[in-house]
Amino acid sequence: GTPCPVCGSAAHPAPATGTPGAAGLDQSFRAARSAHETASAAQHKAASEAAAAAALRDERAAALAALPPPPRALPEVQADLNRCRSDHAALGQMPGPDAAQDARARAASAARTSAETARQAATAAAEASRLAAAAAANHAARLDAVPEALRAPGALRRATEAASAEHTRLTRVRDAAEREERAAQTAQAAAIADARGAADALAAAEARQRSAEDAFASRLSQAGLTPERYRALGPAVAQLAETEARLAAHARDLHGAEGVLRAAEEDTKGLAAPDIDALEAAREAAEASATQAMQAAGRADTRREALDALDARLAETQARLDAEEAETGPLRGLAALTRGDNAARTRLDTFALGAMFDDVLAAANARLGPMTSGRYQLERALVRSGNAQRGLEIQAFDAFTGRPRPTGQLSGGETFIAALALALGLADVVQAQSGKVRLDTIFIDEGFGSLDAAGGAGTLGQVLDVLTGLVAENRAVGLISHVGLVQEMIPGGFSIETGPRGSRVVPRDR
Repeated sequence: GTPCPVCGSAAHPAPATGTPGAAGLDQSFRAARSAHETASAAQHKAASEAAAAAALRDERAAALAALPPPPRALPEVQADLNRCRSDHAALGQMPGPDAAQDARARAASAARTSAETARQAATAAAEASRLAAAAAANHAARLDAVPEALRAPGALRRATEAASAEHTRLTRVRDAAEREERAAQTAQAAAIADARGAADALAAAEARQRSAEDAFASRLSQAGLTPERYRALGPAVAQLAETEARLAAHARDLHGAEGVLRAAEEDTKGLAAPDIDALEAAREAAEASATQAMQAAGRADTRREALDALDARLAETQARLDAEEAETGPLRGLAALTRGDNAARTRLDTFALGAMFDDVLAAANARLGPMTSGRYQLERALVRSGNAQRGLEIQAFDAFTGRPRPTGQLSGGETFIAALALALGLADVVQAQSGKVRLDTIFIDEGFGSLDAAGGAGTLGQVLDVLTGLVAENRAVGLISHVGLVQEMIPGGFSIETGPRGSRVVPRDR
């Protein structure tokens, strides 16, 4: 009922992480965010330019409105000026001024001055009109740079709100994924703690069993018994009642004998003295025999009590061991399964690594197929020999022969291609299953010399095409090679030249 500490799922198999096919989701998210940022920057720039153009237009409109309006239109003033010039030319050179002529001259001069003033006012009005027209043209030119969809009132605000809502949604998705990851880590830590607690309980039970065995051995030693002697006395425990009965009968017989002795003594009074020494010896012998019998009875009682107490403790210890064994049975069974004691002869860590390794091989085959023209596919060797456990061995399925072959039978170039495909597949799986990890750079040192270049490129060209595809996916690929064809295909490459004074970097001309 709890999530698995390996895959995070309560039903197997159901990995909780992504797949290599989802490796591009993070790149799509980054591309969407970059496009959103670019659009936001363009929006802010367009808004700034529009505001600047509007301010310039308002400033020039205000300057135009502040100018006094001309009393007459420019064409009318120009016509009066031309007419005055014509009248002045028609007057010609007068022979001599008189009062009338002076008056006419002053009137003409005044008219000319008035006309000049009107011309200057008309010129200023024309310049103001030209500036207003230029401002309007500049505003129209700046407005053309703004997208048509953003010119309408409120369109820019709606586009910004939509982009902000999409950013908020993506942020919530990312936060939910992080919360799920933390919950999985917590469940994994709890499962590890439970496993450690079970192991500690098992160790404590074993320690208690060893302690009980040591105590039992100590009690045997205190009773003067050895384990072999205790097992030999086992049948005597069942005969304790019979032995006690015999001892009681012996005591009664002894009491009767003593009564008979006293009666005999009464009967023998006045008679000749018997052989006292012999009788004393017989009495001592009888007392010694009685003493030995009593001592044997005492020892038997002590042993019986010790055996009864030992039997009770053994029964209690056995019951406790049975209860602990029944309680820890499922855990010990699970531990045996995880140690490889199962039908597949596979340990839990090997199974988990194998499941991830299958994803790595699937991602590696997506790279290996184009580099080998679809001939090879990597797969795990699942067939085991004898009772050996399954491992993580790799074999290459050859489409030409229709049979798998060990990787040790691959040529040098094929081994290099397989290793490169595995490295790229591992990078895809790690990036897909851990969104915070980015593996954007790969360095390849040599190995291209083992690839054939038949027809100008051959296998080498196929490998370089795959690496070029990685570059198209916004990954950086660094190659170190002495092969001329590889050097020609590396953009922005350089060479290392060595000399008596050391090595130096020489840029390659393109």
